[in-house]
Amino acid sequence: MKAIYGEMITGIGVIIGVIIVALTTFLTVAILMIMKGFVLFKLWIWFIVPIFGLAPLNIPQILGLTTIASYMTMHDLPRKEERSTWNQLGICIFHAGIVLLAGWVIHLFM
Repeated sequence: MKAIYGEMITGIGVIIGVIIVALTTFLTVAILMIMKGFVLFKLWIWFIVPIFGLAPLNIPQILGLTTIASYMTMHDLPRKEERSTWNQLGICIFHAGIVLLAGWVIHLFM
């Protein structure tokens, strides 16, 4: 009987650990995205608006533009010769889904 409870407690501990890691990762990514958006927002205001006379953008619009740029360049992926064809396909589908989800969330703030 004690062994069953010990296994349950161990299983619950693993689940709590996974939830904590997922929440920490989500919060870290959100904070880094906001910081990146703020920096690009300031650079846009300082350089693009006066030089080209374009309208100022807000942080969600900047995040949307960076999401588009990162999706188009896909610079975070490993080199093609290091992946199989199925692996490449899976990475592309996963990356497209993540970018689409991020774009949808950013769009909610515009």
